[in-house]
Amino acid sequence: MRSRVPNPLHQAILNHDHETTRQLLQDGADIQATTQNGRNALQLAEFAQNLPAMIMIGGEQFQHKAPPEVCRQAIKQGLYRLEQFTETQRTPECCQQALLKDKNSYKHIPSQFLNPATLAQWCQQEPKLITHLPTQLLEQKEFYKPVLQQGYLTSFPKPWLDIWIDEAVSQTPHILEYLVEDQRTYSRCLAAVTQNGYCLRHVPLRHRDHTLCLAAVSTAPVIAEVPEHIRDQAVYLAACQSEIGFDEENFSLLPQEYRTYPVCLKSIKQDYMNIEFVPQQHISVELCCAALEGREFMGFQLNDFFRYVPEELINEVQQKANFIYHVQPGEFDL
Repeated sequence: MRSRVPNPLHQAILNHDHETTRQLLQDGADIQATTQNGRNALQLAEFAQNLPAMIMIGGEQFQHKAPPEVCRQAIKQGLYRLEQFTETQRTPECCQQALLKDKNSYKHIPSQFLNPATLAQWCQQEPKLITHLPTQLLEQKEFYKPVLQQGYLTSFPKPWLDIWIDEAVSQTPHILEYLVEDQRTYSRCLAAVTQNGYCLRHVPLRHRDHTLCLAAVSTAPVIAEVPEHIRDQAVYLAACQSEIGFDEENFSLLPQEYRTYPVCLKSIKQDYMNIEFVPQQHISVELCCAALEGREFMGFQLNDFFRYVPEELINEVQQKANFIYHVQPGEFDL
């Protein structure tokens, strides 16, 4: 019959309190008593994914009949090992959980999963698995290439192999930040900044020659990271032709003769406070509206911006610009 008061056996099962469950069963607890949802003790154990309780109530045969998710939970709790289950029960989820608990579980993983492509997929889902796999697998290109595409170099065991580093830099250039000085070779730095100029900040000064800096500013206008003696016309022009606009720091370093209207327009879309460094002849309603487009401002931010807008343009810009203005608390208090 259904119990209307807390049933000690049911509570022990739900709490995965195996000692209490064992003692209550030895004392003759009623396993047919049901919960409010109509589950008896065995059904409740299945619902709670409590394999020890299922075995205590239903017998040892339940160890090899348990659903894979129940097996996974038992492995996660450290109650069972992968080799204690049948091959059918050793699903990818169970195998992954077992590997996280004990790297020796690798030898008990079904053979159909022991290939670089499958194991790479597992590690893309759970990078912590990487350090639990055999070294010879980690050195196989079919394994490390797809994993490193996701930027998981930092999950690989140290010392990192050169083949891992080279692949990681080619796939995710910002990984340069996590390399030690000796690993930041010229070729790796050049490969990184060619893809993402902002990586120049992580390039050792000894590598920042004209070729490398020119490659960097061609993808991002990072003039501030370029040594002053290298900042020539080629560097400035390449930075101006980058698809990315200047941020405030780098725009302030751009010589006046390179601050053309197109460069100013592109850069003010990148950072609205670049208005401070726009030549007066380029400040127009169009440019100001582009700076404010779609942004959200507090009053003090708008005040900072309009300090650099000619007075005769302010009203028209305020009427035409598309931006959101947030009223500050107490702004209109008397």
